[in-house]
Amino acid sequence: MMTPQIVYEADLSEERIHQMLQLKGLVWPEKYHEGSFVMHWEEFSGKRGFCSGRAFVLIYDGDQLVAQAEQFPRTIKSEKTSMKILALAGVAVHPDYRGRGLGRLVLQPIFDRVDAGEFLFSLFQTPIPEFYARLGSVAVKDSFYDGQTTSKREQSIWWEDHVMIYPANRPWLDGPIDLNGPAY
Repeated sequence: MMTPQIVYEADLSEERIHQMLQLKGLVWPEKYHEGSFVMHWEEFSGKRGFCSGRAFVLIYDGDQLVAQAEQFPRTIKSEKTSMKILALAGVAVHPDYRGRGLGRLVLQPIFDRVDAGEFLFSLFQTPIPEFYARLGSVAVKDSFYDGQTTSKREQSIWWEDHVMIYPANRPWLDGPIDLNGPAY
């Protein structure tokens, strides 16, 4: 049985980072390809330590990385309040392993932290909202901006069409929402 492992950023070896970038290349070949590998390697290394608590959920089949998800705390703000959320990014399942429940399995430790009350929400963007809706997430329509670099609130900084929160059964903030950093 394939079991999720939580690996904190400081404990990632170069070999694991290489495996993670290779998996991303299988899932997003237009962005992660051999010609861009050095750039992404440097980008990954440059993000080291960008936030306290950055961790990855990794699933292996033997020595092969077959699923992954990134999580990190982020404080976001609305006009009325701020809250610490658990950001979710880089969810990827090897194309040969899809349909086996690994997407749900790689997300479960992340959503469990929310269910346990460690965070009120997980916030993320996705091109496949139907999958996340089946796991208890819901799309939000707020505009998001990075208040560290701009005060413009009219145009969202996400690149995917769907921004979602987990869980769907709690009251969400009223936008516009300051991500307090770049989109992820």
